[in-house]
Amino acid sequence: MISKEKTNVYLSVIMDKLEQKGLLSDCSFIFTYGSTTSDVKYIANINIGIVTNELKIHSMKKWKPVINYILRKGKSMPLFLTEKEFLNSIDAFPLEFMDMKQRHFKLYGRDMFDEIDIDPLTLRTELESELRAKLVRLREIYFAPHTRSLIRNIVFKTLSSLNLLLKAVIFVEYSSHKEKYINLFGTGSDKEALTAISSLPAEKVFEFLSLHMNLALGHIKSAYDYKYSNIKFDMDDKTFLEIIREWFLLVNYIDGV
Repeated sequence: MISKEKTNVYLSVIMDKLEQKGLLSDCSFIFTYGSTTSDVKYIANINIGIVTNELKIHSMKKWKPVINYILRKGKSMPLFLTEKEFLNSIDAFPLEFMDMKQRHFKLYGRDMFDEIDIDPLTLRTELESELRAKLVRLREIYFAPHTRSLIRNIVFKTLSSLNLLLKAVIFVEYSSHKEKYINLFGTGSDKEALTAISSLPAEKVFEFLSLHMNLALGHIKSAYDYKYSNIKFDMDDKTFLEIIREWFLLVNYIDGV
């Protein structure tokens, strides 16, 4: 784990190294994202994104020392893109860009997230793919020999991106029925609605899904509370089947949008 103090030191050193090596002028946008922007004492790794004006093959070598420093100290490979790749990747990875757009901090350059919008149609496509893949995995584990410990570990792993996935479900629902939710999420602007949805705490996310979309995910919520709030929850076979059933409800919803 990396403390917040060390994170700030590492980020400062990274920016100094970029300037010393004359690489800063090649950058359009540098930012941190994800848990690195969270108000917590420790994080598992430092998420940093670097967007360059362009990147020629022969110039990649000069970036290696800085990238290696980030990998060594930050415990993860930085997201490294050219401007063109950044803008062309939004339709391919709308979920990831939705998350970064709402949870990032600019370190240098112009904030390119201000220049992009998340398309609900492409978001729905990736969302369906993610939800279906997790449903298939949950079923596979149920059919295979398993223990309660394995069930817990698999469910916890499945829940790692749940908050983002459920907020994406709500955004897709909003985009399909704007007139229904205009008083809840602002004036009808997708940007304003996305900001409002992204700021919802987990409790409100589950509440919205139940009250407005008839998606009662009580067992998934209990597992979520177990993982993130350590509220104990018995994961036996019966409970596991209920989690699978509720996950199917999510897939069935997104399939019908």
